[in-house]
Amino acid sequence: MLMAFVKDFKGAAQILEKAGYTHFTPHYITWYCPQAFTLSRHCKSQCINRGRYCEGENQDFICTD
Repeated sequence: MLMAFVKDFKGAAQILEKAGYTHFTPHYITWYCPQAFTLSRHCKSQCINRGRYCEGENQDFICTD
């Protein structure tokens, strides 16, 4: 859902910024995958740099993987 918003709002954000009405500074939340789970399917699909930087809003998978 978040990625859909970013994709849909991109054009409007560029127009507003180019016109000088605003300045957008995106912020991202990242987390790390604990050592014991770096080879899990979830960490492999959501993380880079051997689990050091992961994306996604829900980290609850660690308890169920």
